[in-house]
Amino acid sequence: MIPDGSGHWISDGYLDFQSERFGCVVSMHPFSLNNLSSVPWFLRKLINPNGPHRPAAALHDELYELRGVTQGRNFTRKECDQLYLDAMLSDKLAYFDALPKDAREAIKHHGLNKNFTYRAEMTDRWVAYLLYAGVRVFGWVYWARKIRNHH
Repeated sequence: MIPDGSGHWISDGYLDFQSERFGCVVSMHPFSLNNLSSVPWFLRKLINPNGPHRPAAALHDELYELRGVTQGRNFTRKECDQLYLDAMLSDKLAYFDALPKDAREAIKHHGLNKNFTYRAEMTDRWVAYLLYAGVRVFGWVYWARKIRNHH
């Protein structure tokens, strides 16, 4: 992710997520614009906006930006939020395998790949469910704005 200087981030590679729930692969494309996790200031002591849920947040932002229409699928807002939760709870090995090849090679080069060779969840469950609850309760604001801007 590359900062754009205005609080947004631009993806610098593909990120693929294999959804068992929906039986498909959902991809975030290079140069996608996102704000990652919009963690309110009063929760930042508990949840780091730059935590391990960042890739899931980037994927979720792209799904919202596209209003759920991607790769021949038309996901509802609830389904986009479910994909976000599933991606946060995916295991570290699946996350590593989804990274762009250059990122995997850099991680291996620095000997950090041992951190990704087991099936622990990427994000603590309580964090994942709290962030999921946040998008379920407040995500309609951004979703509705995007719909308005596309019509």
